[in-house]
Formats: sequence, structure tokens, C-alpha cells
Amino acid sequence: MKKVKLGKSHLEVSALAMGSDLIGSKIDRDTAFKLFDFYSENGGTFIDTANMYACWLPGCAGGESETTIGAWMKDRRNRDRMVISSKLAFDYPGCEGGLSAAEIQRECDKSLKRLGTDRIDLYYAHRDDRAIPLEETMKALDGLVKAPGEIAVLCDTYGGAINKVAADATAFVHRANTKYVMQYYMQWDSASATNANIAMMRTLYASMRPFVSGGCYVNYCDLDLADWQSAYWGQNLTRLKQIKSSFDPDNVFRHAQSVPLA
Repeated sequence: MKKVKLGKSHLEVSALAMGSDLIGSKIDRDTAFKLFDFYSENGGTFIDTANMYACWLPGCAGGESETTIGAWMKDRRNRDRMVISSKLAFDYPGCEGGLSAAEIQRECDKSLKRLGTDRIDLYYAHRDDRAIPLEETMKALDGLVKAPGEIAVLCDTYGGAINKVAADATAFVHRANTKYVMQYYMQWDSASATNANIAMMRTLYASMRPFVSGGCYVNYCDLDLADWQSAYWGQNLTRLKQIKSSFDPDNVFRHAQSVPLA
């Protein structure tokens, strides 16, 4: 599998990362190990997780994904061959969420323990936290970067690598001079809150626009759209179907938002 540099860091990762939100929960340990083995044996080195995966499922409390990944790496003795990204900021049982300095340190320590490692290679803020001063959050994250072993890379920094690939050769449709990616997640329970939340996001985007060279787009597949696959993957959908059919003809990697077989 093709390898690429992770931004401007020293890390080199497989071009295809493996998500793990249902690993250790809906996907049991034995099946998860087989999926990780398949991914690794075919050159995969980049696994993405989060502290709260998959607390939304009945019987789960969060941490199941990280724990299973840690067990697999210990069993296969391959930690040094893998690059692990994780995330924090959402609440889950035993965690109030947010991005305070205390919460960042506490959740980082818990993730390190579950993963059975001394470092997290890429650490995301899964959402923003407007109740905490940005300076506090950034200082705490900077402290993790400088701490021995804990965080090797903090930001999702593409370093322009995406723009060296032709538009029809990548799933990253929205990639105008991309170097950094910022993720914001919003949800609300009633239709009456829709306009206020959309207005808030537009205000945020307008405030960030002077500092952003690229654009803003919906990062999650919206299954309510009549043709959400084309809306999400755009001109790359046909090629992605071909790749899916070639490398995963049995549709092992599938969920509600998967690329369908050609």
C-alpha cells in the first residue's frame, strides 16, 4: 500500500487509514482482530479511534475501541509499526467532556492506558468547547506535545500533500490548497433550534474565513439526501466503487456509509 508523510511530521502512514468506531463493541474482539490483521497484512499502518467509541451503543461505556486496538497491538507486538490517532472532547460515562486543561490531561492518560502505549501519534479535538478559553486548550495540548512520549503530532496538517494528487485520484473532493482541517460537530433535538444553530455556524465560519484558504463542507454523509453518495464523494464515486470492488470484493469493510461495490 502506498505510504505518505503525515503533514510535516516525521511520521509516514499508509494512504488508507482504518476507522474503528464500532471495534470492540458491535464488532467483537475476534472479528476486530481479523479485520486489523487483514488491514495490516495489506500494508495498512494508520488506525483512527476516539476515547468515547462506542458509548452510544447499549451496553457500552466508551473506551471499547481503544482497548481492543491496544490488545491487538500487544498480541501482535506491532505498536512501532502502527500510527494511532485518537480524539477527545465529547462526554461519555465517567467523562464530562470538553477541552479544559484538566480534562485534556485526564483523557489523554486514560487513552494511553487503554491503548497500552506511551504515545498517541495524532490527537484530535473531536469538537470545540466555547466554555473554555482557547488559550487554555492550546496550552494544555502544547504541554502534551512537549511531554516525553505522549503526543507526537497534534494537528491534522496535510502540508499540501493532497494538492499533489490529481482531483480524480483521491476521495478528498474539497481540497483547495489544504494544509489544516478543523472539524466542528453540531446537533440539536428540535426543529425550532435549526435556524439559531445554522446562524451560529455561519458566524463562526465568517470569523474564521480570513484565516482559511480553503472552504467549508459537510464532513459526515447525510443519509437523508436522495443521492448522498454522489453529494459526498462527487466525481470520485465511480473510481472509489472500482477500488472497493478490486480490494474488498467480499464487502468485508461495510457499514451504512460505506462506498458500495461497483
